[in-house]
Amino acid sequence: MTERHPSLLRALERVLEIDGTDLRDVLSRAADVIVGEVRADKVDVFVHDRASDTLVALGTSHTPMTERERAAGLDRLPVATAGRIAAVHLSREPFRTGDLALDPLRIPALVERVGVRSVMMVPFELGLDATGVLNVDSGAVDQFDDEDFAFTRAVARWIGLVAHRAELTRTLAARAREDGRREAAEELVMVVAHDLRNVVAPALGRVQLLKRRAVREGRPRDERDASLAEHSLLRVVRLVSELLDVARIDRGLFDLTLTAVDLVEVLQDVARALADPKKPVSVRVEHEDLVMTGDGARLRQVFENLVSNAMKHAPDGASVGIDVRWESGGEHDWAEIDVTNPGAPVPAELASRIFERFVRAGSSTGLGLGLHLAREIVVAHGGTIALVPLETGARFRVRLPLR
Repeated sequence: MTERHPSLLRALERVLEIDGTDLRDVLSRAADVIVGEVRADKVDVFVHDRASDTLVALGTSHTPMTERERAAGLDRLPVATAGRIAAVHLSREPFRTGDLALDPLRIPALVERVGVRSVMMVPFELGLDATGVLNVDSGAVDQFDDEDFAFTRAVARWIGLVAHRAELTRTLAARAREDGRREAAEELVMVVAHDLRNVVAPALGRVQLLKRRAVREGRPRDERDASLAEHSLLRVVRLVSELLDVARIDRGLFDLTLTAVDLVEVLQDVARALADPKKPVSVRVEHEDLVMTGDGARLRQVFENLVSNAMKHAPDGASVGIDVRWESGGEHDWAEIDVTNPGAPVPAELASRIFERFVRAGSSTGLGLGLHLAREIVVAHGGTIALVPLETGARFRVRLPLR
């Protein structure tokens, strides 16, 4: 064991003890530890930025040579022009030279403007999908020996671990803050929704009373105005109900009232209720006897959401189709229901998130809760719901167990 061995071991321990969530600060502190132990003039921790294919010195020692490097603009190196450090990054092989001036892959400005002569470069892994290069430089020729190179290779691995830990800590802290903000916002929304329902319900009742009085007394203009007001208030009631349903799901209070449900009858009722001369709804049934144990009102809510959503995005004159099939398999038989509209397809950036809450497509004016609630209700019945990719239009497929 050499006399320097205990000192290098303590340096490794100091690197491991570095804690924090700011990656640049963590890597710079590690660079400062290394620069003194190997008698270097500069240490850089380069991390590869995939978006720009650039090696960026996120961590740098606080030394005069580092300032010269930064002044020369050499703390950001495109891989295509990064010379020797790019070769190390791409090959994942360590490199050492006692005189950079003799290296054919050198960056001339590093020698001429920054004054680098001795160099050690070691690649490292930062997490699962990020890479970097630990770069140790000196202005003296043949400054580093075999022990320095062994230490640099060892410490590079620890730097990768420390950096990964910092990134995980930062990500978890940011996620915790975001979750806290979202929970507080959702709680506020739910409280407002509950109070809003108490305000809207009597207002809706009074408007419906005025509408009936206008019909009875033969006042068509007042009847029309009351009908418009009723429609607006019913939309508010529906939005409030969706918000409160989401709150019940989150709190585990979303109960189902189970009875025997004739799915074909539910679908035909939905088609009749939402029928529009400009956008007809057709129900095509391959098997009439499709009865399951479920909550009829909630299942109706699922298909009302799917059909009304399809009608919003279907062009005038186009028919929204509901196709009902029976399937046998597994522990029980299944009902498979497709709701299809021939309009524009769901944008690719929304397809993977379409069932998340508050996700809206196109010019939708809702809260983006309908499909989220539809999924939760279907899952609560032991079924599945999925978006089926189409070149034109959109198709949602619901599978429900027939018990």
